[in-house]
Amino acid sequence: MRDIKTTLFVTTFNWPDALAVCLKSILNQTVLPNEIIIADDGSTNETREIIKEFRAISPVPIEHIWIADNGYRINHIRNLAIKAAKHPFIIQIDGDVILDKNFVKDHLRFAKPNRLNMGRRIRLNEKQTEEICLTKDFQDLSSFRSYLFCLLHQYLLYSTKTVRGLRGCNVAYWKKNALDVNGYDETMEGKGKNDKEFGARLINAGAIGFNLKKYAICYHLDHEDHDRVTNRKINDLIFKKSIEEKKTMIEFGIFKTEPYPNVLSSNME
Repeated sequence: MRDIKTTLFVTTFNWPDALAVCLKSILNQTVLPNEIIIADDGSTNETREIIKEFRAISPVPIEHIWIADNGYRINHIRNLAIKAAKHPFIIQIDGDVILDKNFVKDHLRFAKPNRLNMGRRIRLNEKQTEEICLTKDFQDLSSFRSYLFCLLHQYLLYSTKTVRGLRGCNVAYWKKNALDVNGYDETMEGKGKNDKEFGARLINAGAIGFNLKKYAICYHLDHEDHDRVTNRKINDLIFKKSIEEKKTMIEFGIFKTEPYPNVLSSNME
């Protein structure tokens, strides 16, 4: 495997139990990222305490970037994480997933210039989620990495020029490519196809989507779908327009004239 330096960033909002399990799975990787960034969309002090605990035991640096809770601004916190990333290859996940032990290794294995890795998630049910969050034990989860799948990986992996299957909880890309399209569109507040819109512009700019079926697996903890800002229809229209007009750049992304207020890094405490 090539020596690729990588930043893994985790988006989170007010679910410290899930974040603790997620961070435990990161530190359990067969190949560790070179740094971890917690991209925090306005969580309270409970989340900050979890991060302090894991900083004390982590062999790699953990940075905590926080913005004030002013609605669902995941695109803004993602942009801050991309900008802060110290390494050229970025792996992006959410704080409500558990990573297979080879998750980082798999993303690095299939990393190539101008490639957008698109992984999958396996949904856990409510009972599994409650037990894992209580015990912090996820050893019984199957990784679905049988010898047969390894033999047939060429049939399970494929390139694409669409973002079908792309999910923000399991995606990897090069920082340079993200900067070239100005990152995530911060006019898209609330839920919707935020991640797919970003991926579509990467592909429009020349990146190739690469589906990692049965590799880079993560397990998604069960939760209700709360939305602090309801702009789904507007966001979906923005995504559709980006595809139809083959957009690559946006005006209000990583680089903008008016920065958001109330942004800090807990490393500066």
